[in-house]
Amino acid sequence: MNYRKINLSIINHNDQLDQNEKNRNLYKYLIGNNVAYYYSKILSGNKNRYERKIISTGDLFNKEYIKTLKLLDSISNKNKIPFLLFKTYKYINEAVDGDIDIIIKEKDFYKFLRELSKEGFSCIEESPLKAICKKNGFKKIEPRVNIAFHGFTVLGESEIWKHTEEVLVDKIKVKKTTMSFDLFSFLLNVLYGPAYLKLYFYLLYKEIGRENLCSIATNTVVESDIDFIIKEFFNENKINKRFPLFLDNFNFLKWWYFKILRNDSFNIKNKVKHAVFFFYIKYKYIFLNKLEFAHKWI
Repeated sequence: MNYRKINLSIINHNDQLDQNEKNRNLYKYLIGNNVAYYYSKILSGNKNRYERKIISTGDLFNKEYIKTLKLLDSISNKNKIPFLLFKTYKYINEAVDGDIDIIIKEKDFYKFLRELSKEGFSCIEESPLKAICKKNGFKKIEPRVNIAFHGFTVLGESEIWKHTEEVLVDKIKVKKTTMSFDLFSFLLNVLYGPAYLKLYFYLLYKEIGRENLCSIATNTVVESDIDFIIKEFFNENKINKRFPLFLDNFNFLKWWYFKILRNDSFNIKNKVKHAVFFFYIKYKYIFLNKLEFAHKWI
């Protein structure tokens, strides 16, 4: 596969691919990078069977997303509980195929969970002030109060609510975290999750830039981590690579030693799990071309 050609098609919003390049492997690649629906629906001309399937599947995902968002809006208005969409709003025409992450103020958190329970959702607080709420026929909802990884709080409530804006989603007026804030959180998840850097994130970075990201950090530790990941991933040479991208082993272990192993916020179990999970998802992708959490679209 010509990864440079594919990546530039997405980043420049201009389809440069020939019909003979549009095979199943191409669409698996685009699905793994959160840009398949966008490419199929918006960029591609004559829709082939893969694209029609992706559009159909993506439309179903979005229908369920809108249904869930309407319920959230109703609960919010009825109970005067404000919420922020977090990492869920799409900045290109893309399907919302994952969970709906939202930010809730601490004073409203448990009331919000009770209201969701009244609507038939099963809510479990998996960690302090972060829950998972599920109901058949709806998107999984993940409300939280702050941005934290394994007990390490990156941004508290007061800081998060400074980075908001209002948008229309299918005629529903909602508040959300800003594009810069979303990417800031995505990138920290690559390190602290750990996770991988998708082409979608690269697309956002081209619009946002380093300065806007670093300005969100409230301490030098987090700012240095954002700088670290920008230097590792965002350069022209990366356009030639296969996405998602992973940190190289040496830099990851060096960073892990200083930021995870010596971090008192992590217990020893989580310190080991963090490193093991990174290598597990990395080499599963490299050798088996499989991504953790990837949805089956085609």
